[in-house]
Amino acid sequence: MSLYLINVLANSIYICKNNGHSVLEYLLFRYAKKKLSCKQLIVVCIKLAGNIDENTQLYKFLSIWINIHNIKIVRQLLYYDYDT
Repeated sequence: MSLYLINVLANSIYICKNNGHSVLEYLLFRYAKKKLSCKQLIVVCIKLAGNIDENTQLYKFLSIWINIHNIKIVRQLLYYDYDT
């Protein structure tokens, strides 16, 4: 997986944490743990521990998108088949 996807996952988890979407935060982190290697997961945790810049276009887009579509994302991640 590319560094861009890792950045998107880290930003998404951070947005969920700040906006109180705890179920979505848990599901995104579970997705990351299943799909990313150990090294990539460490990079996600380092990004979460550090300061994520809230002034980037990616952060603003993801924030709006998650706030509008959080129920759809939760539903999709609940029924996602992690074994494939």
